Amino acid sequence: NDAWVNDVAEVMKPVYEHLDARHKITRLFEARLRVTSEPLEKVQLYKELASHQEMSLGDPASAFDACATAFSLNPSDEDLALELERLAEVAGSWSALVTIAEKAVATSHLEPSEKVSLGLKIAGWAANQVGNPRMAETLYRKVLESDPDHQEAIGALVGLLTQLGRFEDLLPVMKKQAEVAYDFATKKVILV
Repeated sequence: NDAWVNDVAEVMKPVYEHLDARHKITRLFEARLRVTSEPLEKVQLYKELASHQEMSLGDPASAFDACATAFSLNPSDEDLALELERLAEVAGSWSALVTIAEKAVATSHLEPSEKVSLGLKIAGWAANQVGNPRMAETLYRKVLESDPDHQEAIGALVGLLTQLGRFEDLLPVMKKQAEVAYDFATKKVILV
């Protein structure tokens, strides 16, 4: 049963640490994850597993995978998103991060403001770390579907379309940017 597996893992972990049996510690985490049904407990176990895989095993790719699983269970955890971002950098897993985060946003029950915030982050990763401006454009437009007046997303899309030299697509976005600008001076700068 669940309690028995957790008790055995708690007893065996220090033994395996003393014996420097690092891979067996990984198996303890995996056993605990198989019997744990509480989502937040699973998130915590995946975080601990990721830390173990990176620090004890020197395996940032496996650490990224464990952290990504935790993130898919709780995409609103900002600290977890930062850790996943750090591991993506270390493991060179930016494309995987974008895919995982996009799926998490689409399938989770996040508040609309959380979806927008995470969507902006994902689009930024696509543009800057993956180097895929077309994907970033699609992601910024998804943010704008959720919040058509979001100034940061509009500004990023303006910058991206300018960078791509897609001036025919830029004009309507700039008009929208001027429309949602707070003051007349800003509107004037955008339109002139």
